[in-house]
Amino acid sequence: MIAHRRAAERAGLIPGLKSLKAHRTGDMRWLNLRPPLMDADPAPGAELAATTGEAG
Repeated sequence: MIAHRRAAERAGLIPGLKSLKAHRTGDMRWLNLRPPLMDADPAPGAELAATTGEAG
């Protein structure tokens, strides 16, 4: 639980959730964010998935 919280804090709430969704679905369109946010990085999605016990 603590590892997941720390991974989410590093990624940021919205970019982290969208990165995780992109990782789970394989649809990289989830990484697109609207201004003023920058597009999400796909790397945190794998880290967040690993902290929830998902195989990557």
